Formats: sequence, structure tokens, C-alpha cells
Amino acid sequence: MNWLDIVIIVILAIQVITGFAQGFIKALAGLVGLIVGIFLAGRFYENLAGSLLSFISNTDVANVAAFVLILIVVWAIFSIVASLLTKLVNVAFLGLLNRLLGAVFGLFMGALFVGAALAIWARYFGTDSLSNSVMATFLLDKFPFVLSLLPSQFDSIKDFFK
Repeated sequence: MNWLDIVIIVILAIQVITGFAQGFIKALAGLVGLIVGIFLAGRFYENLAGSLLSFISNTDVANVAAFVLILIVVWAIFSIVASLLTKLVNVAFLGLLNRLLGAVFGLFMGALFVGAALAIWARYFGTDSLSNSVMATFLLDKFPFVLSLLPSQFDSIKDFFK
């Protein structure tokens, strides 16, 4: 085990703890809210930016403000719904299950993040510096499988990591 293994383990541990603390419902809703928020902001920011131009004179600033505003509102809606669902789950005495699933989800998200970072590193700097790391080797071996799960709309991402 080398320094990179320790860094990877620390990142994964933080993600597991965060996932456990949030619970599966909130963690998943945060991710989905972010993805949906980015999608909706990308589609509708120009409409909102037009309305913001009466308050903001710079078009670029209005565009950015509109994008961020839509993203935050959508993410907040998902977070509120997740909080309500979490309360219902806790009332049904499924809180521990929600937290345990959150820890597993956190581990998955941490592994996905670290795997992507390692794949980018390997693409630009080679794998020599990663070959002595047990964790890096394991995650890089599994990363192509994760990429294969993406639908064809994400082919540009798949091509980037080849």
C-alpha cells in the first residue's frame, strides 16, 4: 500500500460517511437534482436571462445568473422532496436501512469520482505512476465496465476515457 492507496481510501471513507449521514434518499435526490437542474438550466436559462436583463445590464452575467438560479431552484426542490421522503422512511422505522444504502451509494459515488480522476490521470500522464497502487489498479480495471453502462448519448464521454 502506498500514499495513493491511502488517499483513495480516505476519499472513499469520507464518501461512505457522508452517504450514511445523508441516507440513500437524500444522496440520490441530490445527484438527480443536480443532473436534472443542469439539464433544465441548459434548456431554459436564455428565457430567464431575458427577464433578468431589466435588473442586470450585462447579457453574459444575466445568462450565468439565470443558469445558476434555475440549477439552484431545481436542486432545492429535489432536496425538499427528499427531506420529506426521509421523514416518512424514518416514521416507518426504515431509517437505518436508508442510511446503510446511503453508505453504499456514497461508496459507489466515491469510487466513480476517483475512477474518473484516475482515468483522466492515466490518459494524460500514463499509468506508470499508478501501477504501484492496489486501489488505483482495481478502480481503473473496473472503470471501463462503468463506462459501458452509459447509453449511446454519452459516446463522447466514453471516447474521452479511451
